[in-house]
Amino acid sequence: MSDDKEVKEIQQKMQECIVGMRRLAPLVGVARQVKEFSSDQRKNALAAEQIKFIQRGESVAASEGLARSSPVFLEKFKALETAYAEACGTIAEWEATFARFDACRSMLAMIRSDAFAAATNT
Repeated sequence: MSDDKEVKEIQQKMQECIVGMRRLAPLVGVARQVKEFSSDQRKNALAAEQIKFIQRGESVAASEGLARSSPVFLEKFKALETAYAEACGTIAEWEATFARFDACRSMLAMIRSDAFAAATNT
């Protein structure tokens, strides 16, 4: 029966999705945290550099410009942006895997519904 083969294929795809979601679950929590606090981390990195210039006697406006051009800040900023990009990738992978799982679940429900309808019509 063709439906039986389809059901097994869909169930196999669902199992693959479940394995993927289990692998991603702990990473998604961290990724969401990285995304949520990314702005704060960038501000903190800037402030850490800016305070050095303020302590030297620079004005707040001048110290911000100097801090933004500081190699230390640029390195921290680049690391934060890399972490943010990785977090977005992890979340996108999670959402794609979940969408695939949901699509398989819907297809399985349709096949079962069709099978039930065919069984009740005979």
